[in-house]
Amino acid sequence: MVILAPHPDDETLGCGALLFDAAARGTPCHVICVTDGTRSHPGSRRWPAPVLAATRAAELRAACAILAPAARGHLPWLSRLCRPR
Repeated sequence: MVILAPHPDDETLGCGALLFDAAARGTPCHVICVTDGTRSHPGSRRWPAPVLAATRAAELRAACAILAPAARGHLPWLSRLCRPR
């Protein structure tokens, strides 16, 4: 099963139960996050882009460890290729 999420945390919020059930049944699981989520807090002092990217990546690893321990997480970070809004 492949879950395609716009950015880290969407895989958990949108498909967490599905991911958990599929993994429990032995289905190979992959999570692909299209962006790193750094554009969710533009100009934030509390969440500058590098901190937010690291936090989102850590959250993705933690979520996969709980929901589907054998899942492969893919973080292509296409947001770096996108123009700022």
